[in-house]
Amino acid sequence: MFDAAVAGIDLVIGPEDDLSLPETFTLLKDESVEEPDGPITLEDVAVLEGCESYVKGEKMLVREKEAGKRAGLRAAKALLRQQHLIPVEWRGNKVLIFTGMIVRDRDGLRFVACACWDGDRWYLAWGWLDNYFDSGNRAMRVPRK
Repeated sequence: MFDAAVAGIDLVIGPEDDLSLPETFTLLKDESVEEPDGPITLEDVAVLEGCESYVKGEKMLVREKEAGKRAGLRAAKALLRQQHLIPVEWRGNKVLIFTGMIVRDRDGLRFVACACWDGDRWYLAWGWLDNYFDSGNRAMRVPRK
């Protein structure tokens, strides 16, 4: 299915890592596995299979759902708050995707949370599921035990 995880990141989800959304979004589905408070380990997993050069967001979402243990908005916010834990070599090379929670905008378009590098810091962005995702995109998961 997906290639093996490249790295594990141990972080703590705190009360400030809530599910509040920008007013332009509404929660459509939350299937993330993280608890409201406490430690969590994240791994990054390729979104592509085999010789693919890209995958449509909806297809990526189906694959991630089948794989289970998807990280969501709480994990994204915790990782951004503790971004010193993100490997330096990921800067500018990866977009970290959190498929555990899906939101909808006012036009009915569906998005997932992403962490992106802007040259100085990681920030929260929203990946449109009608887009194509490539090798620079990595899905964030909680490892299976």
